Amino acid sequence: QEGATVFLTPVVTEQLLALQASLRLLLEAEAIELHEFYQSGNWQPHSALGIGMPRSLAAKALEFSLGLDLPIMGQVQSIGLIEMIRQGPYVISGCELARWALGSGEKLATPGCPYPQSCPFRSLVKH
Repeated sequence: QEGATVFLTPVVTEQLLALQASLRLLLEAEAIELHEFYQSGNWQPHSALGIGMPRSLAAKALEFSLGLDLPIMGQVQSIGLIEMIRQGPYVISGCELARWALGSGEKLATPGCPYPQSCPFRSLVKH
């Protein structure tokens, strides 16, 4: 099957669930409608290593992830909302729509599309 996704899943804690709840409030304040996957009770936290990959590449990503020294420790400082651009089962690009600082909820500047004038996906998304 084509269009495979490989991801890592964190340990779900009360702190992580509270973070997701605050993110939902931020998005609601921006009048951004959440997909049902992100609604309370449906959300499955994950960090994608690859989305919409051919099966052969997904197998390599899975093999790579099995070799990781877990747990991976880090600190998340901001979170972004990305619109995925698909062609059939494949994710071929994405544009960051918004970014917020965690903790304060301050809306941050997004990096913007690196190629807005020559973007081959211009007809699909707003830059």
